[in-house]
Amino acid sequence: MSAKPQCVGVKWLDRREEDNTSPPDFEVDGTLAAVLARCGTTRLYSHQSAAIKAARSGRSVVVSTPTASGKSICYVVPIFEAIMDERSKQSKALLMFPLKALANDQLHKMRRRLADAKLAVCDGDTDEAAKKQIKIQGTQIILTNPDSLHHAMLPGHRTWGKKFWGSLRYIVLDEAHTHTGVSGSHVANVLRRLSRVCASWDPTTRPEFICTSATISNPVQHIRRLTTRTPVCVDISGAPSGEKAMILWQPPESEAGGMSAATWFQQPNLASLSVRSKIRCLVFVSARTLAETVSRDAKANLAKKNPELASKVDSYRAGYNQIERRKLERRLQNGEISALVCTSALEMGIDVGSLDATVHVGVPETASAMWQQAGRAGRRRGASVAIVIACERPLDYHYVTRPGELFERQSEEALVDPHNSAILEIHLPCAAKEAPLHLAIKRALGSSTSARTCVFNKTTKTIECAPNVYPHRSVMLRGVQSGEAWKLLESPSGSLVEEIEGHRALARLYVGCVFIARRKAFIVQRLDIENRIAHAAPYEKFETTQTRERTEVEVLAPDPEQGVGELVSKNCAATRVHLGDIVVSEKVLGYARSDHKTGKLLHEEIWKTPVIAAQYRTRAVFFNLPDEVVNRRVAADALREATNGVANVCGGLVASIAMCDTRDVAGATQLPNPNETGPAAARIFLYDTTPGGIGIAEKVFENCEELWRRALETLKSCGCASGCPSCVQAGRRGRDAGFAKRDSKIVLDGLLGTWLAA
Repeated sequence: MSAKPQCVGVKWLDRREEDNTSPPDFEVDGTLAAVLARCGTTRLYSHQSAAIKAARSGRSVVVSTPTASGKSICYVVPIFEAIMDERSKQSKALLMFPLKALANDQLHKMRRRLADAKLAVCDGDTDEAAKKQIKIQGTQIILTNPDSLHHAMLPGHRTWGKKFWGSLRYIVLDEAHTHTGVSGSHVANVLRRLSRVCASWDPTTRPEFICTSATISNPVQHIRRLTTRTPVCVDISGAPSGEKAMILWQPPESEAGGMSAATWFQQPNLASLSVRSKIRCLVFVSARTLAETVSRDAKANLAKKNPELASKVDSYRAGYNQIERRKLERRLQNGEISALVCTSALEMGIDVGSLDATVHVGVPETASAMWQQAGRAGRRRGASVAIVIACERPLDYHYVTRPGELFERQSEEALVDPHNSAILEIHLPCAAKEAPLHLAIKRALGSSTSARTCVFNKTTKTIECAPNVYPHRSVMLRGVQSGEAWKLLESPSGSLVEEIEGHRALARLYVGCVFIARRKAFIVQRLDIENRIAHAAPYEKFETTQTRERTEVEVLAPDPEQGVGELVSKNCAATRVHLGDIVVSEKVLGYARSDHKTGKLLHEEIWKTPVIAAQYRTRAVFFNLPDEVVNRRVAADALREATNGVANVCGGLVASIAMCDTRDVAGATQLPNPNETGPAAARIFLYDTTPGGIGIAEKVFENCEELWRRALETLKSCGCASGCPSCVQAGRRGRDAGFAKRDSKIVLDGLLGTWLAA
């Protein structure tokens, strides 16, 4: 590794010409010609005509092509054709977008194209009076999102009536690749409930799905799991694209070896430089806090020498209110913002105007995300550059030493499990509220919670939701079920700073923590646990806080009544590996406060009583360390740090073998405790952080040996002497590994059996 920052890999993507080839028997009749004219085009790309033909034939379809390939035409044209045709002008269409911004962006475009159509956005930002008018007017095209469908449209389906549900011809699922993991499993259940509601109004109604997606490796399987329909797949793009340079940038080496934490502090300078150079770019970061701090620091840099340019930098992330989001989107589209620091909230396709570059702070954890983000610049025929800046993480270090593998990695599978018991259980009462369930489903209602919210109707022999119970309110599609959100209020005014989702809120909000929102820092002074309110005062110092945490794990014994199955086990290299159910307790022990610029520790506080931030049942892979390796080669006093090091580096690399975020998986360890309650040998766990699991543990179980090999190679190639955040100190509990690089390598050698050949 170099002491200076350097480019370690470049890939040039050639310009691609458009393909206007149409499939056989594809007709451009008068209606289609009129629709295309309204869309401002006279020719279709090959993938657009293929998708339109499939939709015309009454088939569901998925269009899985790169960013900026004109996927929206694939559903706009069939919908417009149906509405303009006298024989089907009463047809309705329901368009679902993962973000409100996408729905509003598409609404404006569709209104320009078909001014006489009745279309409207109906989501959480739509007031009740407007919703009433939408229903009265017989709106033909409804644009919404899965959350609003779940919370409002389905539980209130009787107010829409047969005129809407019985005439629903097309359901559009835009950016379907985003519906993965726990949120995707929720959406899959919402779509099944949608089909039930349509059938309850008219048993002959069977709307088809038109789905768009970024490039993934399993589009047909993914859509089938989401919708139950087997779609026609269109995955070869005919759209043109400009030349693009993909660059992997390695930060300078730290004094101790390994990549420097300076990665984070280069971003404000890079954003400032792009503004001064009149280069319009998006800077993608992995966390909301980073979006705020990078934007704040970039503005401060510009204010010193170019104060007139400071307003050209801003941040965009989830958590902003509707007015803030719309204002930022308009400023970006109008060219008033040159550098926007954002999370994945801008990964998807609202029109952001013409951009020259994307900067990715940290290697995107999936190939799909990397190409989706990079595709935001240089749309159509414009040349562009994407700069991926490696951070102090095992995943990044893995690709720094193999840049070709980064640029050539194939799109991953989108994982979704509609039959996840924890998720299915909370959707069944919602379904029963919408329309009675047949007795055959009773077996799925296994918990006491479900029993309280559902009742058996002896007359109709159906399961119904109990009177005066509203189960939809407690089901949040985008997060783990953990109660209502917390509110952060500014003291002494009491004004709302931000709402924080309930899951792990106590790991983000605690007395003494520094919270950054809209480039302002606040320090939490008091918690109102009963009302879920954190009171905080403005904080002028450039400091950050980090929790000190401990994870406790219990392996569950098989219990058919509770849905706990037998362990699945196999030999992997030299080690026996197990897959099963566990209970995770994540505890916050205290916190540390550090200087934002230097990272210097300023204060550390450990509480007398730990706070339980989360407790849930999930799926895990676990394995014991071979006795001969532990007893002969790792000292007893080094075992804790060595096992934590292996858990950290393996957890940081899971995204390289499964389509997931590093936050979707975590590691934990147990030391030998040969009594009745603990393991007889040192044990390492890798588990889904989603209650019930979403298939990540299964992916790790399938590819465990490859994961260990990648982890060992990462440790061997990392330039640090004894451990750093690029290897054994990865993750939010990285400090638990200390400087155990040598012993962690020994453990991995033992798991693989390679020490025997040494």
